[in-house]
Amino acid sequence: MLSTGENKAYKAREVAEFIVAQYHDYVTYERGLDLTIYRLHALLYFSQVYFVTRHDKRLFEDDMAAWTCGAVVPEISLRYRIFGGNRIRLNYDEGFTTPITEKDQEEIMKVILSLEDYHTFDLIDIILMQTPWREAKERTRVRIDGTYPGIVKIEDIKEFFK
Repeated sequence: MLSTGENKAYKAREVAEFIVAQYHDYVTYERGLDLTIYRLHALLYFSQVYFVTRHDKRLFEDDMAAWTCGAVVPEISLRYRIFGGNRIRLNYDEGFTTPITEKDQEEIMKVILSLEDYHTFDLIDIILMQTPWREAKERTRVRIDGTYPGIVKIEDIKEFFK
């Protein structure tokens, strides 16, 4: 996978595209695991946690909101909602490039492979039990004009995993 970027916080869309491409190229076909929107969000969350706790930096700059189904990047939900709870089916040709550095790609793959034995809903249950999600959920506000989910704060992740 070609890298075009530097060591910086990426956009969640870029990280999601990398994860989807990895599932398409390796995990789905080699390991027989499907990637759904729920698993994608869980992998984004755990990848963010990994970078925050191991490297003291965000992997991606987008905020994650505390939704009922876990920590969610709203833009990613909009982008992949067409698949519902089914397998994300996107084909990336061999010319796929990413701004994610090779070192960061390797780190993300560590997270993906370390979680491959967990069922998607077990990963969500783990997230729902963790303080960063629970505190964000408490910050959720329901008003007449809609629901405003609380944001999972990076500071809460650092505190919880220290």
